[in-house]
Amino acid sequence: MALTRARVITGDEMLGQIVTADIRAVLTRPRDPDKLLADVAHMRNRMVAQHRQQPALWDCKHRRGGLIDIEFITQYLLLRHASTEPAILATGTAEVLRRLIDAEILAEDTGAALLDALALWHQVQGVLRVTLEAPESAGLPLDVVDRLLTRATGIADPALRTHRIDQAALTALAIYDRLIGVPAAVLPKPETGLS
Repeated sequence: MALTRARVITGDEMLGQIVTADIRAVLTRPRDPDKLLADVAHMRNRMVAQHRQQPALWDCKHRRGGLIDIEFITQYLLLRHASTEPAILATGTAEVLRRLIDAEILAEDTGAALLDALALWHQVQGVLRVTLEAPESAGLPLDVVDRLLTRATGIADPALRTHRIDQAALTALAIYDRLIGVPAAVLPKPETGLS
């Protein structure tokens, strides 16, 4: 899964071409879809278990339906379909989602919902990263959080803004559950490594 985001950014051009070709070869290798699904679901379930505390409204990353769930959906679909549809390969989550839609692997409305949620999370995350040193920290004054979330979302009314954020998370989580979300009790323990 980490290789879905890998790219050469500097260094010897010939070595870069070799590394890029090797990454592509790994990503386009055929995979057992059942094992891949079990491995991906198992990894995400482990991450959820490690972050048991309720994330804040603005926790774009760990909140269920947040960035991690959207990235897991994207990476899972890329790994599952790249062997037959190598044109879906890209390093950015939004670009992979667009390519999955174009390849008709992901329904247009589903892809649009994920792209919408992804854009919202990136807006919120961007404002928080630029403004705060540690946005995940608890104890931020509510008026500061309110101003930052208003700037990030463009929605001044706190109830409407919370609804917008909650709906984006719930929609992305429902898509995750439909595509990947297998209850932990029925998942086989992965062998060694993740596909």
